[in-house]
Amino acid sequence: MKENYTHITVILDRSGSMEGEPIEQADKAIRACLGALRSEDQFGIVAFGSSAHAFAPHLLPGTMENREKAAAFLSRAGNLGGTELLGGLTAARGVFGEAGGDIFLLTDGQVFAGSEIMAGMRDRGFRVHCLGIGSASQDRFLALLARETGGVSRFMTPRERIDMAALKLFASVGRPVASEITCSITGASEGRISPAPSRLVFAGTPLVVYGACPADAGAVLNLTFEGTAGPSTLEYAIAGASSELGETVRLLRGARLITDLESQFSQATADGSAKAKRGADRVRQMLKKASEEYGLSSQVMSLVAVVKREGDVEGELPKTTVVPVGMPQDTDFESYFAPLDPQSARPELPCEDMHFDMPVFSSRDVMARSIPRLTRKLAGAKDELVELAALLEPDGGMPGIDPEERILASLLALLVFHMEDHSRRRGPFARHMTRLLAWLKQADLSTLSEEQRDIVTRVLDGVDAKRPVREFYTGHAYTGVVADFILNRGMTPEEAWTFISVVMSVVMKEEESDTP
Repeated sequence: MKENYTHITVILDRSGSMEGEPIEQADKAIRACLGALRSEDQFGIVAFGSSAHAFAPHLLPGTMENREKAAAFLSRAGNLGGTELLGGLTAARGVFGEAGGDIFLLTDGQVFAGSEIMAGMRDRGFRVHCLGIGSASQDRFLALLARETGGVSRFMTPRERIDMAALKLFASVGRPVASEITCSITGASEGRISPAPSRLVFAGTPLVVYGACPADAGAVLNLTFEGTAGPSTLEYAIAGASSELGETVRLLRGARLITDLESQFSQATADGSAKAKRGADRVRQMLKKASEEYGLSSQVMSLVAVVKREGDVEGELPKTTVVPVGMPQDTDFESYFAPLDPQSARPELPCEDMHFDMPVFSSRDVMARSIPRLTRKLAGAKDELVELAALLEPDGGMPGIDPEERILASLLALLVFHMEDHSRRRGPFARHMTRLLAWLKQADLSTLSEEQRDIVTRVLDGVDAKRPVREFYTGHAYTGVVADFILNRGMTPEEAWTFISVVMSVVMKEEESDTP
């Protein structure tokens, strides 16, 4: 079977608006993303603003040496002025050379020369995956760019963490889990699907199918696709919903149709030829009709604000400027979606404000060093998870001075990702967990004690079965212990093994005492 290697170039917006915390989190996220690469994978980095600068003129293997040089490049790249995405994408194409691959774009600004960008990326063998950051990002164009190239797009508000959003997007980049997707409706002659859905689906990204169908028609949605196991089919009965939900879905569908038509309109008007002008007139009428049908603004039907400015001349027509906007500043998603209640979502994993009453341990020196870190907030835990992800070696294990220390560090990293409720199948650290698990399964455990081998087996079995490792149910607490050992070298391997052993033995004794 042919090995599937990753070929990816990261394009990072280095404009002035990204200065400060946004660019710091973006840099950390990129280093963590590169931690999921093998030596056989290849990557590139382009920083852009008013100009574009490539880390290297061609793709480089994902070795530790090249990843360290990339980190140094990111630390040197400063404020590059405006947001000229066309230059960044052109530089990325040069890094790839003749071969295609995945482009991973992070930007927080307005995108100009949209028609030139779309013309330059279509049918070139590139999938562009876009992360739009904050209210200024041109979400409609970025979504269209990703969709037209077979990529994935995500958007975040200023309240969200850039590093976690970037890692989630990166985790979905790679080989699609389904391709050649086709959809049809049976059982209702008036049922129709439009616009056409994506023909690719990536891990962690749902397939969204828009259409219209009479209520209570007994219709069925039929999907055919090429999956990992070969050609497959799925059928879903189309059930009616409340009028409020139906209206919301109708408007979402209208927005998608208008976005696609606007892209066609912009490209047709940019051409200038007589044939293109006729095409633009035809698309204009379709766009106007869609705007009227759904009551949504577009380039040919907009809400108008008239602002009196100095220099206006009475009797002259006011100047019209179309300004695309993204997500409103400081949008609070909890205003629209109910916040997740950790207690109801994970009833089997008790957590009381992340403060834990620990038993008295015989290894007082180990616990004295660990307890101060057991009550820190979750935000700190996320920072440390990103740092851990960046340390992953190209072979899939964590670093260490000898094989035994690498096994311990890899076990602790896998355990803390798992206990922080991340999965090897989805989520920001899915790739890292998959590689850690594979590395530990092939590691030589013969140099470990019988007790240590038993601990490794318990953890691997728990992660494999997608169930909590009960001895470590307070996952957020033990992230601090892992950080002490791996990131800070605050304890020796012997102390770390002792800590794990003591915790496990205490829980086992509690279970025995509860047994009648």
